Order: sequence, then C-alpha cells, then structure tokens
Amino acid sequence: MIDDEVLALDGYVAHCAITPELAGQIVCLARLRPGDSDVVDTTLRSFGWSDDDVPIDDARFGTPQGHAVWGDDDPIAIPFAYFSYVGGELMPEDLWGGLPGWSSRACDEEESLDPLADEVIGQFTTLLSRGPDCEVRTAEEPGRRRGVAWRIGEKLLVVGRGKGPLFYHQVEHVQVCIGAYPHDRPLPVDLDGIHPFL
Repeated sequence: MIDDEVLALDGYVAHCAITPELAGQIVCLARLRPGDSDVVDTTLRSFGWSDDDVPIDDARFGTPQGHAVWGDDDPIAIPFAYFSYVGGELMPEDLWGGLPGWSSRACDEEESLDPLADEVIGQFTTLLSRGPDCEVRTAEEPGRRRGVAWRIGEKLLVVGRGKGPLFYHQVEHVQVCIGAYPHDRPLPVDLDGIHPFL
C-alpha cells in the first residue's frame, strides 16, 4: 500500500528504448547455452556492452544505449522503464531520467508503462517470428501486472512489469530478462511462476 506521503510526490516515467539492434543482441544472448558466464561476458563485450562504465554502481554491465544490466548468466535483467515517485528526502531527483540515453516525463499512472512493454513485446514477436509462448497476468486492480515469455532452447526470454527493488519510492519497472529454464519444464501459468524473472 502506498502511503499519503508518497502519493503527494510527483510521478515520473523514465524510459531507455530497446532499439532493434539491442533486441537482436538480447535474442542472441537467449540462444547461448545456460551455465557459462564467461561465454556470456565475452558475448556482452563483443556487443559493446561495458563493465567499466555502468550507469548504476550495482549493475554488472551497461549497454551503449544506457541500460543498466544486472546478473551474469542466470538471469540477466535489463530494465528499460521505471515509474517512480520523485521528491522528498529519499528520492529528491529523478534518478533514471537524468542518465545518458534515458528520457523522463511526469506521469500519474503506473499503467503508462504498459505501452512501453507492448512496444518491446512487438519487437521480439517480429524478431522471433512468433508471439510469446505464454502470457500471465494478475487480475486485481490497481497494480495489475502482466508478463510474457518465449521459450528459447533452455532459456526463457521474459518481458514484464515488476516491483522495483532498489529505491524506496520506485514503484514499478519494466524489464527484459533472460534466465535458464529446462526445455521439459512446463511454461509458467501464473505470475508467481514468472516472478523470478521480474
């Protein structure tokens, strides 16, 4: 539950686009065999992703577009949009909107993240020549969430919304995530099954 103090702050949506080139690189990562972080690191560097100049200290890599990348091989998470409340002592400034490659706009609704997710889902649908293998959602309002996933060999490629864990006033993020998922394991049927990826 969001308290009245947070609701009195300004809501912002910060966004760093998943370009077609980056989407293609993410699909290449999803096709790598799971369990070999050295191969993943080498591949990330070959894409021009940097582990020296990361946008956020805790991130493992940064993309040339400006995304922070968390994880090594299982899973890799690439947030591309955040809804956050800005103001007050805990988050006086729009952290994400001020980073290179990111843009930000004032917005009152967390649901403004949904069109950004839909755009990225459309890119992967085009690249993979098929829609997601599964789609899960929560039914309750407010804070309805959705996640979609493609099975690619021994991995899932997931796009979805989740709670942002890093900052007190950061409410939601949307990210692409790749993680190991055995080919004989049934696809997730609810958000709990897809939650480890978000």
